[in-house]
Amino acid sequence: MNTSDREFVFSDLYRLTEILQKECEALCDVIEFEDDIETIVRRVGALEDDADNAFHGITYYYVENKLSDDKEAMLLLSVAEAVETCTDQVDELSKDLFRYNVTSIKDNAVSSIISTESASNKLLELIMSMKKIIELDHFKVESDKIYDNQMRKLFLNEKDPVEIIKWKDIYTSLRSIFFAYERVSELCGRYQIGRASCRER
Repeated sequence: MNTSDREFVFSDLYRLTEILQKECEALCDVIEFEDDIETIVRRVGALEDDADNAFHGITYYYVENKLSDDKEAMLLLSVAEAVETCTDQVDELSKDLFRYNVTSIKDNAVSSIISTESASNKLLELIMSMKKIIELDHFKVESDKIYDNQMRKLFLNEKDPVEIIKWKDIYTSLRSIFFAYERVSELCGRYQIGRASCRER
């Protein structure tokens, strides 16, 4: 998955999560504006349409750019699909409130409705942290290219053996820093996966 593909997908994934956040904000209005649930349901429904369009934009991009064989791309698509499912569920809840002619929200449901918005805020932070993890990993990929170039120039242009030994070690040490960064990036990714699998049990 190249950088431009990644930027496009994360941009739309972030937009999709922002829509979820707005849906949850609108849903919270039922707590104080219970007499106008129909209007709130329409607002949530309009946002759900936006979420569908954002997700379709991602899937069309995958088809056009033939990303179905790219493992990283498909993992990001599954994340986008899961976020889109969240938007569906918020929309469904708002419709249920209207279908069942709810005229007041029970106290024990208020905190759960408020928590939907809190969770959407955390999800937005999670999407940003995922992007940052991938960006951190990208430094190692770039450092490999730079290292190869540095070493080639060193052995091509430098004639002094002491300078070659010295700078070979320095370039290798620099490269090692980015390997260490990559390790942190990988462990953060594994942590996210591990936390998700623990919750499924």
